[in-house]
Amino acid sequence: MIKNQCQYLIKSEAGSALASVLIFFLITTIIGMSLLSMASQEITFSRQTIQKIQSQYYAESGLSIAIWRMNQGADHLAAFSTGFTTVEIDTNNSTLTATGTAGSQTATIAWQFYADHPFNHILSYSTSLDTSNFTITSMGVHDITQFSELPTVDLNYYYSIADYRYTGDQKFNSKLDPGIHYVVGHVDAGNGTYLDGTLIATDGIKFTGHVTVNAQMIPDTNIYYPALVATDTTIAENDEILGNPNLNVNGAIYSTGYVSFMGEMLTGPIIAPNIELKAGVVVDDLGNPQYYTTPPGFSTSEEKDFDKFFKHGTWTRVN
Repeated sequence: MIKNQCQYLIKSEAGSALASVLIFFLITTIIGMSLLSMASQEITFSRQTIQKIQSQYYAESGLSIAIWRMNQGADHLAAFSTGFTTVEIDTNNSTLTATGTAGSQTATIAWQFYADHPFNHILSYSTSLDTSNFTITSMGVHDITQFSELPTVDLNYYYSIADYRYTGDQKFNSKLDPGIHYVVGHVDAGNGTYLDGTLIATDGIKFTGHVTVNAQMIPDTNIYYPALVATDTTIAENDEILGNPNLNVNGAIYSTGYVSFMGEMLTGPIIAPNIELKAGVVVDDLGNPQYYTTPPGFSTSEEKDFDKFFKHGTWTRVN
């Protein structure tokens, strides 16, 4: 009887040990499978994360390439497609849209652009800039810029809309009636000259004494006509616009040749191939962008194909 009890005990313990081993291996297998599943999910997640980053990189790179292509040639060149990037251009809304693809992930980014132009800067020149003695203050992006090409002016347009037309050289030394004054010849604007409007001269303008010119807004718009326009193509001092220390001009100044200013206060923008600022002249836009718009009668950014830039604050992640 004791023998039988011993055999039963041994068999029971052996069975328990076997069951324990089986349970251990089962638990180990479950844990292993779980770890493998987690590892697989982690790998998949990591791959997707990397692909998301890559797809956005491809999209952003596509936008950079597109704006470069636009500035090297025609705007339609901005649209292109590769194995990783597709870029489309909407010229009506001035928007570039790029889609980057990496594996199963895509990223689409839209960004508005604008064409820079000389009237968008407080000083724009193409040939020379002499700033021996001056003070200049401008809003952020409207700083001094050199352009390879400046806009052209349609004199026929301004002649057709001029309020006052003169043939031959003119001398002014009093308050002029408001409006556009078009002079076929040279202008001497002497002490006491005051104009709310635009002064245009085909053979240059010289200022002496206290003179003030205030550009006027085009009716029913927020765009201003230029304050001064001189179109003599001779690039030599005194042949274009020569400003004295007591000159005040609020509005755009445009010349096809040479301008020289000694003050007193100019808001800009000033556009000319050759610009000279001296004798402490102050150029200050007064923190107001009102004159930084191309007036009518001047060649547009599209006609001159000025460089394009992305507009700050318009970057958008579509997906």
